[in-house]
Amino acid sequence: MKNDRINGTASVAGTGSGGGGGGDIIMPPFNDANIGVHGIQTSGLLGSVDIQIDALKTVKGTSADGLIGTIAVPSDAEILSTGIGSTGFIGTATVPANFIYLDSIFPSTTVAGNTIEIRFMGIGFDTPNLQINVSGKGVAVTTISNVTYYSFSAIFRVDSGNNGVGRHAVTVQTDVGISGGKDLIVSPRK
Repeated sequence: MKNDRINGTASVAGTGSGGGGGGDIIMPPFNDANIGVHGIQTSGLLGSVDIQIDALKTVKGTSADGLIGTIAVPSDAEILSTGIGSTGFIGTATVPANFIYLDSIFPSTTVAGNTIEIRFMGIGFDTPNLQINVSGKGVAVTTISNVTYYSFSAIFRVDSGNNGVGRHAVTVQTDVGISGGKDLIVSPRK
C-alpha cells in the first residue's frame, strides 16, 4: 500500500513485526483518507504510542497485559490517584494540579537493629511539609533528603530488640494530603 493513493477508508491488517506484514504505514498529506484505529493491543511490552495524523482520526482504545510505555493523555483528562477506568470511551479527564502518590519504597525489608536508607518513588513529594508516617513501634525516621517531585530518600533506624519486628505501614504526608501505604517488613536479628 506504500505510495498508493487512498480515496476512501482503508484497513491495514498485520502491521508490526513478526507474523504478518510489518514496517511503516505512510500516508502522505495529499490523501483524502479517513483513518480509524480500533485499538492498540499487546500481551508484552508496548513502547511509545504516538499517533500523529493530519486527517480525521478515531482512536478507540489501548489495551495491554504487560507494560505500556508512554501514553500521551490530553490536558482535558481527569486522572485520579486510583487510576483511570472505563468500559467505553473515557471522555474528558482532568489531572489535579496537586496530589501525592507513593508508588514504592526500596528496600522494603530490613532486620531489627539496622539503620538503612530507603528510596521513595511516586509523585508530589516536593510540596511543603514532607513527612513520613510509620505504623507500629520500634521504627524511627531520622533524616529526609534529595527531595524531588518524583522521589526522595530517608534514613530509618530500627530498634535492636523485637520491639520493631513485624509489618509497618509507611505513608508520606505533605500539605496536599496523605499517600496510600507501602509495607516495611522488619525481621528479627539472628
